[in-house]
Amino acid sequence: FFTDRLILGGYSDLALGSMSISGPLMWSVMSVFGAISAGTMAVVGRRVGAGRREEAGEVMGAVLVASGLLGLLVAAGGIPLRNDIAAVLAGGAEASQTIRDMAAIYMGIVFAIAPLKLVGDAGFTALQASGDTRSPMWISGACGGLNLVLSWLLVGGQLGAPELGIVGAAIGTA
Repeated sequence: FFTDRLILGGYSDLALGSMSISGPLMWSVMSVFGAISAGTMAVVGRRVGAGRREEAGEVMGAVLVASGLLGLLVAAGGIPLRNDIAAVLAGGAEASQTIRDMAAIYMGIVFAIAPLKLVGDAGFTALQASGDTRSPMWISGACGGLNLVLSWLLVGGQLGAPELGIVGAAIGTA
C-alpha cells in the first residue's frame, strides 16, 4: 500500500485521500490473517524439523484450503460492503463523495483478490517453515517490483498505458 500512496500522491490529491481510507483498512484486514502464517510456521516447522514431512504436507494442505476459504469470506463480505465501509471510514458528510467512491473502487479490487493473497501468504510461510527462505524472498521482491511498475504505468498512463488512476493502483497491488 506504500507504493500506491507514493504514486497516487504525485497523481491526485483526491486519489491520495482515498488511500487514507482504503489503505489502512486493507492492510489491517490482511494483517489479521497473518496470524495464520504464524501458526503455520510453528506447526509445519516442527513437523519438518522432526522429520515428519508427510504430516507437514497434510497440515499445509489444510492451511491452504482454510486460507482460500477465509479469503473467499473476506471477498464475499468486503465487496458488497465496500461503499458502506468507505462511508464509515471517511467520517461522514465532511469527506468528499469522490474520495469515498475512489476508496470503494480500490477496496473492491483488492477484496476480490483476497483468496489468492491469503493462499499465497500461506504458501510463502510453508516454504519458509520447510527451510526455503530464499524462494519467498525472491518472489516477494519480484512481486514488489511488479507492483511498483504496474502502478506507475497504470495510474498516470505512462509509456502509452491507459491512465486508470485509483483503478491502476489497485491493479498493481492485486
